[in-house]
Amino acid sequence: MFNATIDVATTLLFAGFCHAMMAGVLLLFWRNRRTGVGFGWWVACEALVATGQLLALGRAWSPGIAMVLIANTCLIFSVPMVETGLRTFLGQQTRVAMLRIWGLAGIVYLGWLLGLLAGWETATRAMWFSGGLLLQAGFAVNYVLRIPRSGAMRLPINLMLTSVLMVAGALLARLFVLAPQLGGTYNIQHDTALALLNISSIFSGFCRTCAALMLVHTRIEAELRRTQARLEERANTDWLTGVASRDHFETSVALLQANAARAGCPVTLLLFDIDHFKSINDSHGHQAGDLLLQRIGQLTRDAVRDGDLVGRLGGDEFAVLFYNCDLSAAEAVADRLREQVKLLPTPGKAVGLSGGLTLLQPGERFTSAYQRADMALYAAKGAGRNQLKALAPPLPA
Repeated sequence: MFNATIDVATTLLFAGFCHAMMAGVLLLFWRNRRTGVGFGWWVACEALVATGQLLALGRAWSPGIAMVLIANTCLIFSVPMVETGLRTFLGQQTRVAMLRIWGLAGIVYLGWLLGLLAGWETATRAMWFSGGLLLQAGFAVNYVLRIPRSGAMRLPINLMLTSVLMVAGALLARLFVLAPQLGGTYNIQHDTALALLNISSIFSGFCRTCAALMLVHTRIEAELRRTQARLEERANTDWLTGVASRDHFETSVALLQANAARAGCPVTLLLFDIDHFKSINDSHGHQAGDLLLQRIGQLTRDAVRDGDLVGRLGGDEFAVLFYNCDLSAAEAVADRLREQVKLLPTPGKAVGLSGGLTLLQPGERFTSAYQRADMALYAAKGAGRNQLKALAPPLPA
């Protein structure tokens, strides 16, 4: 036959050690300080549950009121730590929620304490204790059910919900067992529902521990993705003007060429720089030169379409790759840009742009097209600057 007395004591001992180990595991992760806010509440929750269960077991050796008082204090105030930790971790902690969570725990504790001091029978105190914990668990279930579940957050939130539902189900079962014993003979050592509650707390704690570690993993992974995205953006973007860096521009040319070849559309390269840019730096300082580069970068981004690519190749040299755009259409866009640049406010005389254009052949290397555009650019400078020149690609042999 099943020995209820041994089972209650054994489950208390086993559950206490299990929660102590789970608290230790969470503590190891919490020490590295990458777990974020809220994680410490879950560490404290498992530690309090372990302390409460082991002290409840210690009543066999110390039957006084002190052991019961400390054990039940730990167990009652461990419940709100689950929701508090989750709210803090997700950034949903509010004053109203904290008052409700901890106020309810305080009411449950005071009611149980007054019953203890007033001499309530053990079954009545156990009913109050279990009912109070069930009410706390019910509010926690209501909160977790309202948390949005998407992507990597779905599984840990569902695990956290499962952990609370396990305890709530065991508490409800204990209330049904205790109700017929009110006013009669009750022996806690024969409380099979308490043994069930102890066993369910082990699985509940395991679910909470897994959920906590998964939430931390999800947060760290998201931070790594954001960091990687920022690093890629820095590598692909010119820090001063906001256009593509030289490496990213040259790397993207082959991809745009391949897309254009499949679609059978032309691609045109524009290469331009600022006339007498060195004199602007020498006369008005590098800050004025940087400001001019920023403005020209912004004007260039605004002048082209979404499918076109703008890059800064170095110094005051910019390049634009016009997708599905022939020489004449690209030259018209570049000429409008040149006229807009002339209207920029500068400390000296108006700024001029000299540019060279060329049509890229399918599969042509960027260096070859760059040389032609550079020759056209120097031709524009040789013709008096502040103008555009186009150089067609050589005819195939």
